[in-house]
Amino acid sequence: MRRTIEIIGSSFKMAMQELWKNKLRTFLSLFGITIGIFCIIGVLATVNSLQHNIQTELKDFGKNTIYVDKWDYAAGGGPDYPWWKFVKRPEPKFDEIKQIKERTPSAKYVAFNINANDNVEYKDNSLSGVNLYGNSEEFQSIYTVDIAYGRYITESEFDHGSPVIVIGNEVAEKLFVSPEVAIGKLLQVRGKKLEVIGIIKKQGKSMIGGWQFDQSVIMPYKFARDIMWAQNSSPLILVQAKDNLQIVALKDDLKWNNESYSQT
Repeated sequence: MRRTIEIIGSSFKMAMQELWKNKLRTFLSLFGITIGIFCIIGVLATVNSLQHNIQTELKDFGKNTIYVDKWDYAAGGGPDYPWWKFVKRPEPKFDEIKQIKERTPSAKYVAFNINANDNVEYKDNSLSGVNLYGNSEEFQSIYTVDIAYGRYITESEFDHGSPVIVIGNEVAEKLFVSPEVAIGKLLQVRGKKLEVIGIIKKQGKSMIGGWQFDQSVIMPYKFARDIMWAQNSSPLILVQAKDNLQIVALKDDLKWNNESYSQT
């Protein structure tokens, strides 16, 4: 045992002497190892961050949610996309929400959305390329729109199609500089004046697209249909499964209208 300790001690002493004699080589070796360790840590942190962001953004589309549309996105895109097969399909209609609720026992929430892209004006200021969303009431239950200032649209305002809107943080900043100043102001959208009642919490850039609420305006569907329906408004139905149910069960329940629409 004593002999082993002596050997270890002697080896350690010799190693320290060599390191001391070759200071530059020692420094470069340790520096290289340090850089390598930090590179590995940085790569792992970046990968984990990207994975977390992608998972978060996928959840933004709605957990256990099916999008019912006339187009088949699973068919891909590009010049080979068979659009002629889908263009004649009927577009989803608002009245079909009631049918889906009655005929789809696994559905928890059903929402209707129409959307377009147009200008938003305030006095002499005009902002182009804004996403216009006309949503039904249960959209907020499927996808929670966080409000930074003001409030969200109420049930009564949805029912009556009131001329009120909530706007994205970027829209508010570009039109008013300070987002909170926008509350109570009247914006003009397609010739109609709407009161700003809420500002959506800033979300930042999305890696996979999504709703892009920072550049958006949300209004009650019953008001939006009068200014957007005839303007290529891309109607969409969102159906969310009940708690503890897999999306496969919801898709099976929706097969009664699968020949008419595409489920994504």
